[in-house]
Amino acid sequence: MNIDTTRYDRQIALPQIDLHGQEQLNAAHIVIIGMGGLGCAAAQSLALMGVGHLSLIDHDTIERSNLARQALYNEKDVGKPKVQAATEALQTLNPSGQITPIEHTFDNNTLYSLVEVNPPISLVLDCTDNQTSRLAINSACYKANIPLITAAAIRFEGMICCVLPESDSPCYECLSKVWPDPNESCVERGIFGPVVSLIGHYQAMLAGQYILGLPILGSGKVHFFDGLHHTWRNLQFSKHSQCSTCSTKAV
Repeated sequence: MNIDTTRYDRQIALPQIDLHGQEQLNAAHIVIIGMGGLGCAAAQSLALMGVGHLSLIDHDTIERSNLARQALYNEKDVGKPKVQAATEALQTLNPSGQITPIEHTFDNNTLYSLVEVNPPISLVLDCTDNQTSRLAINSACYKANIPLITAAAIRFEGMICCVLPESDSPCYECLSKVWPDPNESCVERGIFGPVVSLIGHYQAMLAGQYILGLPILGSGKVHFFDGLHHTWRNLQFSKHSQCSTCSTKAV
């Protein structure tokens, strides 16, 4: 496998990465579900990082109101499918990367069809904007034994959580039972652009570190970001006995 060592020399210089780590990134296949603010930031970082294959899933088209926080798009892209415009932008950022655009709503069949793709899925980033989608993605990834990094952002706040395929690990549904998501929308509640970009880039950092075998947020931990007070709050959660995804209902 040929690696452009000049392009990635600053990463390769890191002892935690080196040439072998750059080869691992090049061989990785990361699926990003949702190409809004989170997905744009994450995809941009992953492409520049040198991840070899990105699959982008989104059914939506670009609106002018997206442009203030979704950095892969510009005025000329308004009306285009997000995955199409994102693919064009990412190929400009890194022409050597493979991008697979999938223009429809996520469902289990979408993920399962990608399981057969070579290289196999390394992990999934959930960059959607509602709890219904997050629960569906959590269930599909858990059943397929695929690592998941899920995140959300609204107002000046962000959340990020890793769900790893370990038998004793809680999943996103467990978190949702102890920290119910009010399912608020950025349309009504608003979002500060830098916050959603920060959380998306954080997802990408965790994804890259996971590929490299570096420490990341363990299962059962959720990080909350407060952009107004510039603080992070880290909480622990456990398997929930009534979780329909990863636990057996209590007798």
